[in-house]
Amino acid sequence: MNKIIILKSGNGGNGYYKKYKNYKNNNIYKGGNGGNGGDIYIESNKNLNNLNNIKNNSIIKSENGKNGSSNKKNGKNGKDLIIYVPIKTIIINFNTNEIIHKFIKDNEKILILKGGLGGKYNKNINNCNYLGKNGFFIKIILNLEIKSDIYVLGYSNSGKSSFISSLINKKNNIKISNYIFSTNKNFIYNIKFYEFNFSIMDTPGIINKLNKNKNKKNIELLNNIKYSKLIIYIIDIYNLISFNFNLNTIIKDINNKININNNKLINEKYFIVINKIDILKNYFKIKILFNKNNIYKNKIFLISSKYRTGINNILYKIKEFLIKKK
Repeated sequence: MNKIIILKSGNGGNGYYKKYKNYKNNNIYKGGNGGNGGDIYIESNKNLNNLNNIKNNSIIKSENGKNGSSNKKNGKNGKDLIIYVPIKTIIINFNTNEIIHKFIKDNEKILILKGGLGGKYNKNINNCNYLGKNGFFIKIILNLEIKSDIYVLGYSNSGKSSFISSLINKKNNIKISNYIFSTNKNFIYNIKFYEFNFSIMDTPGIINKLNKNKNKKNIELLNNIKYSKLIIYIIDIYNLISFNFNLNTIIKDINNKININNNKLINEKYFIVINKIDILKNYFKIKILFNKNNIYKNKIFLISSKYRTGINNILYKIKEFLIKKK
């Protein structure tokens, strides 16, 4: 998940002077220095799981320093600004693509921009030191590494969410320990299945017809798929029929739409789940058809999320697969 923002630290306040005459008619100068502009920090917070608190393409500013005033009164410094992000957030310079920092623990606080210095009180108005210095700009990318053991991929209306709902049915002795991330219809659940813990992500439905604008968010949000241990493709019977039962074409089509081009990554860690088999009267013929398909060997599972057909089997296979990956 990425957010692009522009940061602007506060300007320094101007210095001030005023000339007085004392009782001896001598010149007396009284004034104060300008306050420094506010700094900008970014700090990690373990209680955050997303970047929803930050608006994409926004300009975020810290406070300007106050001007100095008479009687040697210095202006107040501008308030510093702290932006809070989750652990595992990476700060990247937008212009140079250089990594500024990667947060790996709680309460890391990184200075991103210093505020401008305040102007100095000076007897000579022509001396430019009395003017406060401008703050600084930087454009950065905040990249959050979203990690899940399992990614669930599929076309819109293929039954991804209902599949996950069937996994977390109480009859399976499954408990959702916490809900840790939500944005653009992505959900990660931490699930406990008979003392075995794993996380699973429900991702946005992939648009069936290739449309780069509509799938842009899919590509961005699924960039972290390389961190997963298992990919589950959800394909409903209607998709299967429309592609003339050619699973290879369907998988390639989904991968292309979300920019997955690492065949080794996919070949080592995927299941194919054929959903909505309850609508077929001739279930056993379909089962025989896929048993003869040696391309995917034991990777295919026939289920009905509606009636929970085949759910226990795939749960145990998930557990078995993830244990081997540890």
